Amino acid sequence: MNVLLDAMYNRAIAEQLRRRGHDALSAHEVLGLESTPYEIVVAFAISEQRAIVTENVPDFIRIDRELRGQGRHHFGLILSTLVFANWRA
Repeated sequence: MNVLLDAMYNRAIAEQLRRRGHDALSAHEVLGLESTPYEIVVAFAISEQRAIVTENVPDFIRIDRELRGQGRHHFGLILSTLVFANWRA
């Protein structure tokens, strides 16, 4: 599974996942993606065939419903409830 970590996560998490053989990308690693509307984040994830890892449940569930209502799909949402703000690699 290819994942895109939302900007709330430290880029070091994506780096650690890659070291362990996972295809992970941080929003911080994509020019402009860390401060763009969530609809653009989703569009990027779709274009890269990546599931999105986020804690922003309300916004991403809303976008999921909108896409489904349009008959469109994405590559998954991984919803989390805990951020390690001071996590270090």
